[in-house]
Amino acid sequence: MGFGRASLLQVSDTTDPIVGFWQVTLTAKGNQPPGPPDGVQIDKGFSQWHSDGTEILNSSRAPVTQSFCLGVWKKVGTSRYKLNHFPISWDQNNNLVGVANIREEVTLSLDGQSFTGTFIFDQYDQAGNKLVHLIGVVNGTRITVDTPAGSDWAMLVMAVEPRLDPLRSIPSFRELVGKLALPM
Repeated sequence: MGFGRASLLQVSDTTDPIVGFWQVTLTAKGNQPPGPPDGVQIDKGFSQWHSDGTEILNSSRAPVTQSFCLGVWKKVGTSRYKLNHFPISWDQNNNLVGVANIREEVTLSLDGQSFTGTFIFDQYDQAGNKLVHLIGVVNGTRITVDTPAGSDWAMLVMAVEPRLDPLRSIPSFRELVGKLALPM
């Protein structure tokens, strides 16, 4: 009994320029009341875009509420990409809220070191009813083997440190924050 012949399957001759490790920030822009006002940071984290068209985001949300989401991406034009990812959301008491969907459309900079674009965030309950709809802008900065941990990393900590959360002081937004299970 022998083993069959082994072979390698080449998936791609080139790596797309979006592939890599990114620090990303999602910021509210254009939401109607009682949504967050323009400029409020919705999330910040680390995103890895893979050459096979998949993506993973390590969010700054508290782990109990779901700090990871998985997604897929495709190139839709010169330096333009669509990303569709899904976290499973939990509240602060470990109760399942439901699935969220985050869709992004981004444009990679000419030097390939940053991207900008828009996002849509929809949170659903377990029955599939939409609880929250947010829109805004997304920015990404490439992380390389030479990227130091600097002052910008403090902003990531701010996103998970409850007493520093800027959303706490917005009374009309507290209900939405509760539904999103964002740290208060």
